[in-house]
Amino acid sequence: MTKNTRLNFSEGSIAMPEGFSDHTVNMLVLGGPENSLINLSITRAQLKPGETLSGYVDQQLKILKQRLKEHRVLKRETARLGSGEQAIEGEQIAATHKQGGIVWQYQAAFQVNVDGLVLIFTLTSKQKPDAGQIQSWSDWLSSFVTRDI
Repeated sequence: MTKNTRLNFSEGSIAMPEGFSDHTVNMLVLGGPENSLINLSITRAQLKPGETLSGYVDQQLKILKQRLKEHRVLKRETARLGSGEQAIEGEQIAATHKQGGIVWQYQAAFQVNVDGLVLIFTLTSKQKPDAGQIQSWSDWLSSFVTRDI
């Protein structure tokens, strides 16, 4: 990254120090954090040289299996980020694990540039998401618009 690279966020932007990379997390909480049943998040990752998105997802699933109690993948499928000709194809998983009770997660990963930047979108719920919540998840992914930085 160059000295002139800026990190943009809702409240403003800051200069990125030389040698640093952006691994920010955006967390959206429905209601208050103490009683929210559904959370949405966006995280960032970087593919290793020669690594594919599918290989990255495989590796992340192995890590989740090791770290989360009773982690189970319910479904793995293709996903789309954005809409129309600008949409980016990626991978989505639906999974559960135990943390007190059952935690439901939908995660979708997309390589968003040729340098291997990956955006990971996550829906986490303390209850099994209903059809309306799953549609809202799909709509959220479809609402993505690339921004020139």
